[in-house]
Amino acid sequence: MTASPGGAASADVERARALCDLARFGDAAQLLQRVVAADPQNARAWCLLAQAHLGGHEESEALRASRTALSLAPDDEWPHRLHSIALGKLGRGEESIAAARSAARVAPHSWQAFVQLAQALLGDKSAHQEALAAAEQAVALAPHEAATHIVLGMAARACKRHEEADAAFRAALAIDPQNSVAHNELARLRLRRSKLAGATALADAAGGFTNAVRANPRADVSRRNLDLVVRVFLARVSYLIFLDAYLAGRGLAGSGSVAARLAPVVLLAVPARFAWRFVRRLSPDLRRHVRRVLLSRALLIPAVLQAAAIALLLAAVVVPRDARSFAAGAAAAAAAVARLYLFVYAQRRSRVRPGLRRFVSRVLRRRSAADANPGSEG
Repeated sequence: MTASPGGAASADVERARALCDLARFGDAAQLLQRVVAADPQNARAWCLLAQAHLGGHEESEALRASRTALSLAPDDEWPHRLHSIALGKLGRGEESIAAARSAARVAPHSWQAFVQLAQALLGDKSAHQEALAAAEQAVALAPHEAATHIVLGMAARACKRHEEADAAFRAALAIDPQNSVAHNELARLRLRRSKLAGATALADAAGGFTNAVRANPRADVSRRNLDLVVRVFLARVSYLIFLDAYLAGRGLAGSGSVAARLAPVVLLAVPARFAWRFVRRLSPDLRRHVRRVLLSRALLIPAVLQAAAIALLLAAVVVPRDARSFAAGAAAAAAAVARLYLFVYAQRRSRVRPGLRRFVSRVLRRRSAADANPGSEG
């Protein structure tokens, strides 16, 4: 790449790089704008400026900076890679893939280029197998880099090869135990598996998101995912209470026997066991966090509705026979409304899902830059 002609400009570029590493992207961008104004042929400064704009979520400015860097250093993979990232963030998926392919073509031995190619291809559902191949190439080039195993895990998960995804994320954590992205992605995989595995896997997912937050306290996505686990937990408890109330209501309507009257209490053992298995797997700190989330304004309504459903089920045991079916029906309605509320809440939270892509992309990009030579950062 074109070198900065003056020692002062070179020092400014190094300071800007350090500012990017500290996530002070605005300060870095201001410094780099002065550098490129004085030396518009400095491709490295333009690349760092694009990186700073990406970090500050200024995608259009990043695109312009990466395009300028690309015109100055077309044979370097870094401008192509930054160009691909900027295009992807702007929703221009096909162009992002094309730029990532160019990065891999001009630097076939650059693991960073293949990491970005895999990420770009993951945005195209029809290209997930190709993304997996690119990720495997990245691992082959840099088996000791956590970032390559993370993108391999993401690609394997996209291809529904969950065992391979699990192994890849674990490999990343073996390399870097404090890697927030690896913790987050492994926890997401566990959360998906918890649909079948139940309370234990759900608790393990919560623990994984907690580890991600501990590794990176600024990991807002992991914190939101942890709250999502609590929402999933409440939704499943609501569903079990609803089934309890529905079955108990039918039994109470058709019989006045002692067994029928005690049915609601007996059936409550199912959601109680599910909740106990979830809570017992949590650490004390995580239990306190779950309690805070349950008492938060967002989830207080479904929590109160669940408590009301349980109270109504218990009341169905002792109220007069004519009121038992009504109590069970009211309990079922309360549980159903709680679950519906949680569903709507989840839909609203899902609108921040693009933040996950930004989070993963940003951390992988910074990991990729950490061990790159000065001409291959990004």
